[in-house]
Amino acid sequence: MVRLLLPLIATLGVAASARAEAIATARMLFAAIIAALLVHLLIGRRDAEEDETSARRIPGVRFPDRLVRPARLDFGPDMARGIANKLPPDAGEEFPTLVSAIDSDGNETAGIRPPELLSPLATFTGWNPRHPEQGAPGDLMQMMGSTLPFAPTRAERERNGDPRPSIEERYATREAYLNHVRAATQSLIAARHVLAEDLDAILERAAKRYDWIYTGR
Repeated sequence: MVRLLLPLIATLGVAASARAEAIATARMLFAAIIAALLVHLLIGRRDAEEDETSARRIPGVRFPDRLVRPARLDFGPDMARGIANKLPPDAGEEFPTLVSAIDSDGNETAGIRPPELLSPLATFTGWNPRHPEQGAPGDLMQMMGSTLPFAPTRAERERNGDPRPSIEERYATREAYLNHVRAATQSLIAARHVLAEDLDAILERAAKRYDWIYTGR
């Protein structure tokens, strides 16, 4: 990653053409929010434990049976000099696991919330249990999250016992949803968390997400 960033950092302080190329490179390497953070950081503008209560009520949600927590390792007194006297090392106290709080939809509330969370169509998690057919269903899939769509209609939500408001209860129409995404994204642009030129791409992706979740299932 550092190797990729160095050429980008080197070009951000030069001519407008090089700056535009650097921004394009940032957008290619990073998602819209990360691109905005990187650009504004480098060039500026010249003008606990998770609360699972709501998530556990979502129909069909499975939680892991166990979480692997890294432990402090003791390699011996000479480790500071790069010498490991103990192999394997002694395992000590586990590091604490700190996660974000969640809202009533089960979505994280900490940090910069992207349009997907400001105008949600689903619950998005950073974890995904293994499928029972794969074996070890109580373990987590590495580097994979979950998308748990809201029910399209109130009738389906009530039939499934889903506590989360349905899509039609949140947004009267597809256009209303896209207007909500636009307003949310503009607030991120005003806060310098998203680049203005990414607005159209975000709206296009939001429209596809709506069609997939609302009509594509």
